[in-house]
Amino acid sequence: MLESDADRLAEIQALGNGATLAAQGGTGYSVVFDEQYLPVNDVEERGPVATMRSSDVAAAKLQKDAVVQVSVDGGVKAFRVKRFEPDGTGITLVYLRSA
Repeated sequence: MLESDADRLAEIQALGNGATLAAQGGTGYSVVFDEQYLPVNDVEERGPVATMRSSDVAAAKLQKDAVVQVSVDGGVKAFRVKRFEPDGTGITLVYLRSA
């Protein structure tokens, strides 16, 4: 278990390959970005997910349907926030969809 917010940031930065997520015109926050298969009502759906610190979600003032930009591998993609899934340890999965 990661003990502090600084520990969570270090882990995300180590795993995230320099990926960042920012609300339009806002500060970029380190994330682990993945476009994975997600089970939805017994059907798999491909969808992007950003794993980030819960404190960064709050600082960015992210809300459902907000447009965000994810920078990864030298490119930038726009998404809308679909939903949030905090895990209770200071990490939140931010499920995204096409903007």
